[in-house]
Amino acid sequence: MVQKLKAPENDGESLVYPAWDVAADLLAGNRQIVIDSDVTILDTPLRDLANSARQELVRLATEYTGKYQSVASDIGDDSSLPKIILSGHQPTLFHPGVWFKNFALDRLAKTHDGIGIHLLIDNDLSRDPGIGVLSGTEDRPSVTRVNMDVASNEAPHEVRPIYDAAMFRQFGKATATKARELMATGSDEELAIDRLWPHAVSALDQTNNLGECISQARHQMEYDLGLANLEVPLSRVCDANAFQQFFAHLLNCGEQLFQSYNEAIREYRESHGLRSNSHPAPMLHKSDAWTELPFWAWQEPDDSSSINQLPTRMAVFFRENGGAWQISVGDPERESPQIDVPTISSANELPKFQAAIRDAGIRIRPRALLTTLFARLCLSDLFLHGIGGAKYDVVTDRIMEKLFGIKPTGFMTISATFRPNVSCQPVLPADTVRIKSLLRTLWYHPE
Repeated sequence: MVQKLKAPENDGESLVYPAWDVAADLLAGNRQIVIDSDVTILDTPLRDLANSARQELVRLATEYTGKYQSVASDIGDDSSLPKIILSGHQPTLFHPGVWFKNFALDRLAKTHDGIGIHLLIDNDLSRDPGIGVLSGTEDRPSVTRVNMDVASNEAPHEVRPIYDAAMFRQFGKATATKARELMATGSDEELAIDRLWPHAVSALDQTNNLGECISQARHQMEYDLGLANLEVPLSRVCDANAFQQFFAHLLNCGEQLFQSYNEAIREYRESHGLRSNSHPAPMLHKSDAWTELPFWAWQEPDDSSSINQLPTRMAVFFRENGGAWQISVGDPERESPQIDVPTISSANELPKFQAAIRDAGIRIRPRALLTTLFARLCLSDLFLHGIGGAKYDVVTDRIMEKLFGIKPTGFMTISATFRPNVSCQPVLPADTVRIKSLLRTLWYHPE
């Protein structure tokens, strides 16, 4: 079962599930599921919406990547829709086990004559702008915090600017200095940060967005290493027509979505014996005539240039209001912003629906399970997950079955283990079990 997969324990080992040679069958099978489906999104067959969504995705990714990297102008221009292999992660610095997905993405795309696209999940929250750097000495190792910018209130990555450009520029040097303390290496030995951070500083000429500077630096480094994936922020995909049509359709079947979503989560908790209210995701709620949907929203602020003035990500509630949909950005019982959008039943009516949301300064973004549902059904022929995403996406499978009545499209799970090149004694799972047992004994039998 996918949810029981674990990251490899040994350095340099990788996890690919199903195996590489199954990818061709997944690509063909997933596309056939969409082609054969009789599902309609508003008045559009799913196969046609998926075709439009993928063409939009390739165009957006080509435009975005082309701003800082040379991209072939004819990508996706042939008459047949190219195979699209998709992965995604937040626009942050992430560890090599996650980074391995991008190398797998490149390999699969090249092997199967497809296009590899990495989706920047910039609707997630930007939190503390820094990392813990392993430093100190081998006898007394420690973790030192190195910041790349001043702290601010938590806000979506897509609206999080860099406030202290000088601190950001010095982050690479500060990180390398701390890392070399433990590694005891000479200044002539190149570290990954030495290669990465000049790209991040150069990205400041293109954007002042913290997440985009980080992700563009990593992407440039990947190009230096021979990878050829495209990238695009999820926010740009969400503002395009295909996602907006998908959202309008889900408003029309909002009650069914509410029930399917909660039932899928309830089944997962029962089958795994979970009591937590937050795993695999919080249940949706009702408030009088209002129904919560699995989306995030926020209203554009008058001024996001000041620290702690960034928009707050809120839940989305909706209700019918005199022949229109009324959307509440946040709990409607707490005087949240509310807007009226027209109910529509045809893709031809989409412009007035989009205009109502745009004119109110509202941004609508999917939560995690809906992000991968849309990505797997409409944006790609094959989606690559890490272990965490794969474990919870069995819930997405159930939502897909309950809401659309179709067989879920398959995905691959990719992960790897890379340990620091230091001689510190590693902590193994057996050590954790032994220490927990010792702590229990000390608590209950201190004598």
